Amino acid sequence: GIGDGHWPRIYLTTISVLTLLWVLVKISFNKKMVALKASGFELLMVLLSWFVPFVVFQEVRLPSAVVEAGRLACLQSLPFLLATKIYFNVQPQADRWVVGVLVSVIVIAALRGLV
Repeated sequence: GIGDGHWPRIYLTTISVLTLLWVLVKISFNKKMVALKASGFELLMVLLSWFVPFVVFQEVRLPSAVVEAGRLACLQSLPFLLATKIYFNVQPQADRWVVGVLVSVIVIAALRGLV
């Protein structure tokens, strides 16, 4: 529950699911969604970031909690990547500070989850 230190996982999972729902609504109402086309660099970064928790963590025999946390972080990051791509495609020059705020909130939540 919330009192035993699992609130960051619950919170981040909930926010990720809500973000994914928002992305799906945006896609359903805008069939062209050019923003979701990934560049080669983006695909490389996603594949490399998924390779570590899904392959390397298992090979170095890290504790299962660490492997699970790494995999969950990968799954939670995709909706945010898609939402960021949609947001900046719609408003390419406006409100660039939003990325700084989002990254700061995610870093703070992740650090609080480690403590």
